[in-house]
Amino acid sequence: MEERRQFHKTVVADAKKSATLMCADNKKIVKVDFASYGNPFGACGNYMLGNCSAPNTMKIVEQYCLGKNRCAVPFDQVLFDKEGDLCPNVLKNLAIQVQCGHQINKFSNYMRV
Repeated sequence: MEERRQFHKTVVADAKKSATLMCADNKKIVKVDFASYGNPFGACGNYMLGNCSAPNTMKIVEQYCLGKNRCAVPFDQVLFDKEGDLCPNVLKNLAIQVQCGHQINKFSNYMRV
């Protein structure tokens, strides 16, 4: 399967109930470029992990969003940090950057012998 990426979408959630992403023109989320629950910094196209980041954030965001036109990722400490507060006294944000595009299936021709 080949992915044709079109543009980036970015959302930052801070104390909201969820981070909602939506691709235009019936495109799908084909790749999660960046995802961090903690104290990420930077801006679209140049996000970086801060000194506090839940290690499972990328996997969680991929489960919620990949292959969908729209997704809402809950801004919930329990979802990202099941062990408790990974960084006490640090204000948490959820930063997500994805690529939207069309997925193109490539089919191979097989010959029976």
